[in-house]
Amino acid sequence: MFGLCVLYFLVGLFVGYTTETYNIQSAFQDPIFLILFIMILTLLALSMFGLYEIKMPNFVQTWVNSLSINKNNSNYSTSFLMGFFSALIVGPCIAPPLAGIFMYVSSKNPGAFITALLFLSLSLGMSIPLLLYGTFMGKYIPKTGKWMQYINYFFGILLLIVALTFLDRLIPIININHQESNLNFQRIENVSELKKFLSSNDGNIAFLDIYADWCIECKLMEQKTFKNKSVEKILNEFKLIKIDVTKNNAQDIELLKYLNVIGPPAYKFYNESGEEIKGFNIQGYMPPEEFLEHLGELKKY
Repeated sequence: MFGLCVLYFLVGLFVGYTTETYNIQSAFQDPIFLILFIMILTLLALSMFGLYEIKMPNFVQTWVNSLSINKNNSNYSTSFLMGFFSALIVGPCIAPPLAGIFMYVSSKNPGAFITALLFLSLSLGMSIPLLLYGTFMGKYIPKTGKWMQYINYFFGILLLIVALTFLDRLIPIININHQESNLNFQRIENVSELKKFLSSNDGNIAFLDIYADWCIECKLMEQKTFKNKSVEKILNEFKLIKIDVTKNNAQDIELLKYLNVIGPPAYKFYNESGEEIKGFNIQGYMPPEEFLEHLGELKKY
């Protein structure tokens, strides 16, 4: 168990680190990759319905089995190695949730440590049932049978639901309405410009929009939320700031670090003195109804 958990934790660190360093998030929010995700999730769902089987090649399974036979099972280091290499065997069995984590990390970019914890939680979820089974030797655990097919069907349905959520994000981008909203944002390109703009006291709350052309959820906010007439009416009372980090250059990275934001879409509010209003930050897409409710809470501040 420990060896398997260590492997998945290290893989999670690597995936999270490379996502932060090379901005994989920007690449995987392209509509082409969304279509690819939908296809992968659908294919994985079909495998859960029994149309075909995903498994590790036989020669890899044979090699790991021979290793377990030749080594002394009472040796802790051997047990660790067996747990480490067993991930190669059980990996295909959890391919659907593993793919789901990869897609979540690619689209949300939660950071290296959170990504590592996600992979660790997956390995723990895999290991605990094995420990329970080994402890009780299957005495209180139902035997394998037809009932397990329904478990596979259940996870297959969940995968299809996730695929539909990706499709829901894709459709507004394909049918994009190029007509801009009536909101007039001031474009900011570096930290000094942002400080200067926020320090100019005109008695209005400032609304900061962190945006990128490759960000699907940014475009959903543009197309669904900001074009809502009620939203437009309220936001026109604010000082509107837009920071475009599409190029992901040195200035963009400096702005994101200054604002303590992982990436777009992110939204912040500042009071008349240029100080951030805590507790009202938004990370990700928010539908018009929820956004209006959020603005209503802000006005009570």
